[in-house]
Amino acid sequence: VKLLVIDVLADLFSEDGKTTTAQLAERSRSLGEISAALHTLAAQHGLAVVVLNRVVDVFEYTAARGTAYELVYAEQAKLFSSGNSLPAEQRKKAALGLVWANQVNARIMLTRTNRRRMVEGAGPKRQKVSAESGRSPANVASDDDILIRRLSVLFSSVSPPSSTDFIVTQRG
Repeated sequence: VKLLVIDVLADLFSEDGKTTTAQLAERSRSLGEISAALHTLAAQHGLAVVVLNRVVDVFEYTAARGTAYELVYAEQAKLFSSGNSLPAEQRKKAALGLVWANQVNARIMLTRTNRRRMVEGAGPKRQKVSAESGRSPANVASDDDILIRRLSVLFSSVSPPSSTDFIVTQRG
């Protein structure tokens, strides 16, 4: 399998301060061009392309909303920019927004569940060190609680939305 991974494309478009309409238009144009180039590379070379996107916080507005357009967008954004298999997923959304959401063939979200599981033989992630001697004790337990993570397919052109939990051990 040939794989191209682009780590956090959204960082290229980070702006300090207030974003202008012209900046948003340029960003949209650039995202479209990048997407077209990645689709072409994938088709020509048989590549799987993974673009990592960071998330930003979603704030609930309790005050009256401005226009009907804002309400419609806020409700629709939940469908393309966040997950809903866990409550915490709804408090985050993809940073690249609607323009990027319309460019992808699949959208996958990885989250921490804040749940843990005991796994025999997984080994500790970090060595426990004695404060007095500065050494690791010889009797480190072989059982360790491991953070459970969730993979959610938010959108795919070939499968329905779904979620599954997984763990990452020292072996992978």
